[in-house]
Amino acid sequence: MSTSRFFLFLLLTSGLLVANWQVQAKTLKTNIDKSSLDPSISKQIEVAFLVSLDELAQKMPTDMALYICAPDEVGATQREALQAFMGKRAYFELQEASGGVFAGDMDRLWAKAPQFDDTIESPDEKRIRIKAENFLTQINGLPGDQKTIRRVSFDTMELMDKDGKRRSLPMGVNVTYRRLLEGYEVVGPGGKLKVFHDTKGDVVGYQRVWRKLSLEKENQSLISINQVVERFKENPLGRALLSDVEKVEVKEVRLVYLEHGISAFQKYLQPVYLFSCIAHVKAADRVVQVPYVRYMEALVVPPENLWSSGRKQASDIRPKKLPKPGED
Repeated sequence: MSTSRFFLFLLLTSGLLVANWQVQAKTLKTNIDKSSLDPSISKQIEVAFLVSLDELAQKMPTDMALYICAPDEVGATQREALQAFMGKRAYFELQEASGGVFAGDMDRLWAKAPQFDDTIESPDEKRIRIKAENFLTQINGLPGDQKTIRRVSFDTMELMDKDGKRRSLPMGVNVTYRRLLEGYEVVGPGGKLKVFHDTKGDVVGYQRVWRKLSLEKENQSLISINQVVERFKENPLGRALLSDVEKVEVKEVRLVYLEHGISAFQKYLQPVYLFSCIAHVKAADRVVQVPYVRYMEALVVPPENLWSSGRKQASDIRPKKLPKPGED
């Protein structure tokens, strides 16, 4: 697989996590941090917290565990079993930085784009889960006694006919296992086992980004929720370079661990605050609600930068869209 095709794979595998919240609104006004946005587009954004900050302050811990990361050693041992399952022509890639692997039957993984008038039956999720578990058992890839969250997601394609009618049709269905560490979920592009199925339900791809972890001896102190909220209010959009966001609603704030992607080197797995948000974006004659997430540092003394060093703030290279919830 070429580098460009591999990164296309990374983009296509992003999923959407949906949660229900029952909340009490609290509206705040804030200015975007002028040091992170171009002054020409800096403006006031309304920020509404739809969660009780007092309740969050009461239930949030004051410290959390820190983990030391090392490259995964298991993925490389699965090559023979993966090729036996998918065929010797199956693509296999090992990334030394994380020890992560990706394997796929590229003749069947997203191989056929659906057409607008196609009839595609919805996959049986129970059957898909069983097939994923049987596959992982066959390649010796189940997480074992580690606690996980298992989710089903869909790869879809948006289509439009000549009259402007729109349809969203499936290209495949995935089962993803996510780590739980002392009850806290590991999120981000890493920390997962993902099994890809075609629209018939057959396994056609596999990704493992599951770094080896060892526990640091002492828990690390956390920044208080009130301090983090103030930092969020200063810059609710992060690095995204947007001038048409009128309002941001915060639907949930929780502590998670952030694991980087398959090609990234990561020395520590550290906790972060995850803000699940809705941006109200002005578009032509209407306002569109766009779900996104914002990661905020949680440790008083972080052992390393959350993001790779040297990230520039130039407007021509900063993202022009907000990161989606889930596997961004």
